[in-house]
Amino acid sequence: MRRWLLKQNEDKIKSEKQKQPVVYSIVYALMAGWKELLIDVMKLTDETRGLNKDIDKLQSHLVEVDKRVVRLETLVEVSTYQVMQTKLTEDTK
Repeated sequence: MRRWLLKQNEDKIKSEKQKQPVVYSIVYALMAGWKELLIDVMKLTDETRGLNKDIDKLQSHLVEVDKRVVRLETLVEVSTYQVMQTKLTEDTK
């Protein structure tokens, strides 16, 4: 009976030892995956920051272009009005 118990205990210990490398390899694989994922997230964060800076530059440039377009529209309206006024004054003469 005692030998049988010892044998069962030894078998149990062997099976536990055999399971440990599998568990450790899974844990190491998961940790390596997390490390790669973290590195990718950091790279994407840097790229996003760079794109945000580019968007801010484009936005300020667009505002400047919009101001110029408004000025040009105003000049066109004023010149159109002046042309119409000169035609009216010439017609009345």
